[in-house]
Amino acid sequence: MKKNKGEGFLPAEVIWRAAQMFCQNGVEVSPIDAEPTPEEMLGLTIGILRRHKHISHEKFARSIGCSVEELLALEAGLLPKKVILKYLPAIAHATGVNLGSLQPLARRIKIA
Repeated sequence: MKKNKGEGFLPAEVIWRAAQMFCQNGVEVSPIDAEPTPEEMLGLTIGILRRHKHISHEKFARSIGCSVEELLALEAGLLPKKVILKYLPAIAHATGVNLGSLQPLARRIKIA
């Protein structure tokens, strides 16, 4: 069986630990046909920015000060609101975007 060890693939152990973290924290995942939550929209935006800058999960997690598992949760919109907001300045710095450009999505999280 061929293993996916190329760039952009995370080891199965990392994904498994992230899934365990979600379950242990009682994270509820929205149904697939539901409208994305503000947290999910911000997470998707962060993931797009990271990929656009060609930054690996590992490097990006180190640069914003979290684990890869936590980054996976962040990009999926599954972290608590206050944790997501805590990382925004570091995310803006790591991706080279103005923090103000992420603020509209961040404001929706605070209100939601």
